[in-house]
Amino acid sequence: MKTKGFRQQAGFACENCRRRKARCDRVRPECSLCAEMGVTCVVIEQRPQRGPKKGQLDEMRTRIGECFDLEPASPVQAIGEFKRTNLVLADLNQLYFDRVHDTLPMIHRQRYFSWADQENPSPARNCLRSAMHTVAAAKSAQYHSLGDALYQETCQLLESQHTRKLSRSGSTSIDNINDLNPNKSCAGQQISLELVQAWLLLAHYEFLRIDEHQAMLTAGRAFRLVQLARLYDVDESSSGGSVDDMPLHPFDGSDGDEHEEDLSYAITEEKRRTFWLAFNFDRFLCSRNEWPLTLQEEAVRTRLPAPEESFQNNQPVQMCFLSEVLAVADNIQADASTIIPLAPFAECVVLAALQGRCMAHRRMSLVSSSGADGAQEFWARHEQLVLAMDKRYQMLAQSAAFTMANRDPMVIFTYMLAQKVIINLDSILETVPWQRQPQQKTADRQLLATSYKWRAERAAVDMVRLARSVRSVGCFALHPFMADPLACAADFLIRNTKSVNNTRSSGNVSGMPSCMASIASNNKEVEILLLLLRSLRYVNILAQDYLSTLEFEYNSIRMYNKLWQLK
Repeated sequence: MKTKGFRQQAGFACENCRRRKARCDRVRPECSLCAEMGVTCVVIEQRPQRGPKKGQLDEMRTRIGECFDLEPASPVQAIGEFKRTNLVLADLNQLYFDRVHDTLPMIHRQRYFSWADQENPSPARNCLRSAMHTVAAAKSAQYHSLGDALYQETCQLLESQHTRKLSRSGSTSIDNINDLNPNKSCAGQQISLELVQAWLLLAHYEFLRIDEHQAMLTAGRAFRLVQLARLYDVDESSSGGSVDDMPLHPFDGSDGDEHEEDLSYAITEEKRRTFWLAFNFDRFLCSRNEWPLTLQEEAVRTRLPAPEESFQNNQPVQMCFLSEVLAVADNIQADASTIIPLAPFAECVVLAALQGRCMAHRRMSLVSSSGADGAQEFWARHEQLVLAMDKRYQMLAQSAAFTMANRDPMVIFTYMLAQKVIINLDSILETVPWQRQPQQKTADRQLLATSYKWRAERAAVDMVRLARSVRSVGCFALHPFMADPLACAADFLIRNTKSVNNTRSSGNVSGMPSCMASIASNNKEVEILLLLLRSLRYVNILAQDYLSTLEFEYNSIRMYNKLWQLK
């Protein structure tokens, strides 16, 4: 049993014992150890307090706050789990231009950063800045949890701006309402470009994180603002003119400052890009559910977007109109040399227009007459769309920018969109019964349908090849609608596998296309597409919806093939 040690006496230990780290018996005037060693026993009874001096901690906190832009005098606002510091906001700005702008290229970088750090920008600019931060948070793993709080803040800012405009417009006179002159559109003068952009970005966030129905409601407000601001009519007075004749109105419809006069072309180009982004969003959002379009192609008098470098460097470039590009594509006598090469964003607009035409073609085929006239009109429209798509695809194949090795998210999505349109042209034929065709033309139409099926199969294989290479880009940088063409190709391959199984069950496997001859190879291609959709499901709600449906169909086919092998 251990014996208890003697309790040390009260008082301070001498300096000799403290230095030797020995137990001092605190005997005064000389402790036992000092007496034994023959040294002077020195005791210091008043020692300075340990730790930082008074006020030193407060000074350190102040200096740390200055380094991280934290002002102790004023409370720091919090967004979710993060504090709204200048570093966080700067990081969100950089994330937007690194991961969002490549696929939603409507913001001029220099113009935005000229006012982004202002404490009290205009209400419309404040809405745009908040919307940009909201979408940037959705594209980041670090700030992913911040998205919901930023989304609520952006909604409140936009609603307050909408309420303010309603209160101001309460005194609008009847004379102004009845004035139908488009050049004197009071509504167009009141709509800020930044406000339209904010609503569009908010709709994109809802499409990524909430659901497509809510995104459709928000996008509807953005589309109406586009119409009120007459962004579809930006180049109405420059039809057929030169670059010098293009309209440059830096203060019309935007919260511009006087120093922005040098960016007049960039501001006009920003209006064009805002419209075309809404134009694309209208078609991509309505494609899955066959909703009717809001922004009609026939009313557009806005030139196609210029190359990104010209836009950011404020270098005027005259682009053609969408109608001019599609007129060349529809011309049977035009060869590949007459096809107008376009920048990736402009090419995406053209393909989105062709997708919209495919949607209209499908609807018309369902309501047209079942006689010979209806069949003839259907095939005329179909062949014209196939011709236009073939010419655009030839341009993509010949362009140096549109290669499989290019990792630009807009280039990748544009290439996939082209494959999707080709697959859609084949799927439209499945909605038209062959009994509608005249008897003497049924065989010819069957040959055409077979050729369209072969093109769709090639497009699906190219989509798989793109899906293999796109995984190196990263899911955050991909286009918000990337899941749509991937799901289209996967659905096509699954339907073709079912067709192969039905033919195999009947005992006849001859005549099947070479790329679809092996069911095992077909399943491998579907698995590659599903793998990319699985990586997108954490950042894209649409990918989750597509994945649940496609995996059920795919697993059903795999189960059928296993049962067939057991027979």
